[in-house]
Amino acid sequence: IKDASASDLLQSMGFTSGDVAVKNAFENGARSALFLDETQAIGDLLGLPTSPSGTVTIEGEEIAIALATDSLDDLRDRINAAGISGVTASVTSVIDGGLTQYRLEIEGTTDITDSSGALEAMDVLDSGGGIVDAIITGAESDAFTSTATSVGSLLGLGNAPSGSVTIAGQAVAIDLSTDSLTDIQTKITDAGIAGVTATITSGSDDDGNSEFRLRIDGTSDLVDAGNVLESLGVLEGSNS
Repeated sequence: IKDASASDLLQSMGFTSGDVAVKNAFENGARSALFLDETQAIGDLLGLPTSPSGTVTIEGEEIAIALATDSLDDLRDRINAAGISGVTASVTSVIDGGLTQYRLEIEGTTDITDSSGALEAMDVLDSGGGIVDAIITGAESDAFTSTATSVGSLLGLGNAPSGSVTIAGQAVAIDLSTDSLTDIQTKITDAGIAGVTATITSGSDDDGNSEFRLRIDGTSDLVDAGNVLESLGVLEGSNS
């Protein structure tokens, strides 16, 4: 069940919930598990009798790693010293219940492979090589067949949603009865939201037909109004 009304009719009747999440998220990085120290050897923090060592590959660049001696700070510095274009590594902290914990974050790529088992031990990658805790940097809409036709018409909606959605704290008024993907892209761009860009990506479906998506890059801080973002396919949950 999906409610494309502007008044959350199905939610008010109890058929759907109010919880929402990014539907078509895209990832641009990975983070490790949390550790109690940023300067101590990771192998010691994990209590490993034998710590993995070898090389990991980030965007095609090999990085030496040895958990018996390397700390989070060591790995951060080594990745940054490699000068991988568009990639940065940092150590961030989280305070939970008065306890400060640290993790390694690699931003700018998801092209990360590991032949040593070190990144798996750190929970950066799982046993199949997938990213365990991805860094989400944006979202995109469902696929549409036109960039110039109003989204409401493309969805076949007689009463298309409208509202002032919030992107990274900035309000953007969208009316799907009149706004096309290009119109929405222009509105987001004109809002001048720091660090956020809006683009339209193109591709083809299984039959070779052109399809287009609105992509919002630089934030996953998206708040819907009137079911606009959910109708676009950017968010999901409250009406599904």
